[in-house]
Amino acid sequence: MENGQDKQALQSELALEGHSSPSEGPVSTEAVGVNGSELPSTSDRHDRKPEDGRSASQPMLVIVMGVSGCGKSTLGHAVADALRLPFIDGDSLHPSSNIEKMSQGTPLNDEDRKPWLELIRTRAEHVAAEQQHQHHHTQSGGGADQSVASETGEEPKQAHGLVVACSSLKRRYRAILRGHEESDGSALPEGVEPPHPDALPTFFLYIKGERETLVKRMSERKGHFMKTEMLDSQLATLESPEGEEGVVTVRLEDETEKQVTEAVQGLTEIIQAKLSVSS
Repeated sequence: MENGQDKQALQSELALEGHSSPSEGPVSTEAVGVNGSELPSTSDRHDRKPEDGRSASQPMLVIVMGVSGCGKSTLGHAVADALRLPFIDGDSLHPSSNIEKMSQGTPLNDEDRKPWLELIRTRAEHVAAEQQHQHHHTQSGGGADQSVASETGEEPKQAHGLVVACSSLKRRYRAILRGHEESDGSALPEGVEPPHPDALPTFFLYIKGERETLVKRMSERKGHFMKTEMLDSQLATLESPEGEEGVVTVRLEDETEKQVTEAVQGLTEIIQAKLSVSS
């Protein structure tokens, strides 16, 4: 399947029918809409019914994962562009306590990372909920942008969701990002709900590479001063996601364009397989 056809197929499988466009610019980290309006609860999505008999698929969360220096942000931006989804770097959501520890050179432990990973999950759910809210608002107001209609007169299908770059080295971390690990919300900022595991299907794009290739890439990156000892520590911590549900593996050695092609094709195949099982 051609890359362009893969993109269209994946957007169709995970689309809410309508004219909504992907979010642009930085993603809000507040529990309100980007325009200042109150954000709909993530639970509201389960109560919404498709309008005019049209079906609405759930949005998706795509996590681009791997050790430092593997190119998570580069691939994340490229995949987000291909799928017409917003992108954020997970590091931008670290709570102040983590930032303070890291600025002092103190490594983060699992307890430090848990609220950060929960926050990534809940932010993704809020972004997806706002996208759906805006979609339904556009439909009910009749303000759809007719300029984006296809030549056939059919409404284009727009995938909803978010692409996030996050190392996600351990299975436990990935469980939190999937919303599967229980949380009482005590470590989350005020007003932020605990993750909802069924609210947002989650997929991982794993950038896999050998140590020698990673070291070479790190030495070629300007302004990147990560020591090989830190890389070795991350490689020792890494629990490969291969074999887990919803994981697509791409080769570190490949060019970004080829990685995107493999990622989109892999995601498309996973989604189509899920749909065929549920139908």
